Amino acid sequence: MKRLIAVFVLVLLAGAPAWAAPRAGGYATMHNEKESPRPAGVTIAGARPDQVVLYCTTLSAGCKGLRAHLAKRSIDHLDKELTSDSVAQAEFEALGGLGVPLVVFEDRLLHGYYPSGFERVYAQQASGQPAQRTADAGTGWGSAAAGDSPSPPVATPAASVSASPVEVVAPAVIAAYIQSHPDVLVQFTSSDDRCGYCVSAYQGFDAAAHAYGRAVKFVRVEWTPWMSFPKEVEALHDGGYVPVQIAYRSGKELARFNGSFMNKSREFGAFVKRTYGLGSTYPGSAVAIDEIEPEHLTAYLQKRPRAVIQFTSPDPNCRPCAATYSAFEKAAAAQGKELPFARVQWLRWNQPPQDLWARYKPGAVPAILAFQDGEVLGRLVGITDAGLEAWLKQQFRAQP
Repeated sequence: MKRLIAVFVLVLLAGAPAWAAPRAGGYATMHNEKESPRPAGVTIAGARPDQVVLYCTTLSAGCKGLRAHLAKRSIDHLDKELTSDSVAQAEFEALGGLGVPLVVFEDRLLHGYYPSGFERVYAQQASGQPAQRTADAGTGWGSAAAGDSPSPPVATPAASVSASPVEVVAPAVIAAYIQSHPDVLVQFTSSDDRCGYCVSAYQGFDAAAHAYGRAVKFVRVEWTPWMSFPKEVEALHDGGYVPVQIAYRSGKELARFNGSFMNKSREFGAFVKRTYGLGSTYPGSAVAIDEIEPEHLTAYLQKRPRAVIQFTSPDPNCRPCAATYSAFEKAAAAQGKELPFARVQWLRWNQPPQDLWARYKPGAVPAILAFQDGEVLGRLVGITDAGLEAWLKQQFRAQP
């Protein structure tokens, strides 16, 4: 027995057994984020040119968070495990990896993981949209392979946009920022994946910023680990919890919206409009654009002989959606006195209300439909400024 113990101790002193996978240095989780160009001439085995490549380890908390984020977004990626793949180890070193996770996409590297940072790099580097599925004439949904969630097709973007309209401000300067801007809505949160509510709140805040960012400045202050509140944040936010959204006007706090609102997008939208007195029209428009809840669209159309309705989403993952907001507003400014303009939105672009989609069959996201007496005159996707105005004139040319 003593001999066996001695052998065991010698193995421990000698290090890992021969069958254990080698673990090179530099595989520690990065608790900050750095973006850099991808070095030229480094070949990544097994990766397609347009594929996200992830270098990670099994035990890294940051890797777990990023893997979960990629799965949630259904982003196609190649996952390379550094602790057991010698080829991946060589690629990691050649790329100049500083720690894990390391993300490679197109010609950029992202060392470390913050949800907002990944979304920014992913959006900037994305060169195309998900493949459109063939529309089903019965429901408007596309066919999907087994196990996939069916999604409506996405229209070709009129212009590329960033993943998030939210400005990220360092804790040290947030107090001065609030004082220097009239209307500011600040999200105090953390990119620490151990705070599930924190990470899940990013997308909802970004979505609200797409919808209301023309009237109110949306700002995010983040830190990690989540429980280590910076002293500058403590001076403003004394509640001791994250995430929290605090509305300011002229440097003074107006109201707070607490917790995660991923499943409460309407409540948060109502909070923004109520707090800043935005009313029922879309903020920033040259003329009134009505905001209609999906379940109220039929009643809205029954009261209006003619109407122009935009079906879209403030979801930052839908680049074409954000790119077509301004075109719709310009058309409303030019023709809003003759036609009522309204917008129907839902939070996740690929999860529109099924009854709405089945009844009106927009065909893609985003889309604009022209109505006469509650019936669809025409549908338009892939919107440009000039194209939309000309299309509307054509739809209603025979109408009084």
